Amino acid sequence: MRCSRSTGIASKIQNTAGDFFYLRDLIGVLVTERTWNLSRNTKTALPRLKNAGNMSAHSRRFIAQRQDIDRLMSDLRAVFAALVLADSLRVTHRLRE
Repeated sequence: MRCSRSTGIASKIQNTAGDFFYLRDLIGVLVTERTWNLSRNTKTALPRLKNAGNMSAHSRRFIAQRQDIDRLMSDLRAVFAALVLADSLRVTHRLRE
């Protein structure tokens, strides 16, 4: 959400009441938004991370184990780096202006 504010596209991820979309819809906007220029790996990692989170949060019989998280480490790293880099580049650019 911070990235959307720094790029000026927050209105694309909010409903008419000003509430932000659910994660599923946020990911849909994020992977199609050209402003961030996300890599193919990041675009495919986002839904995988969401699915793992959904299983952990909403499944009564699934409890994430360390090995489940370990399998997602490269996805976590790719998404985190892409979003932090996208945001920090915009902040740096604004500071130079």
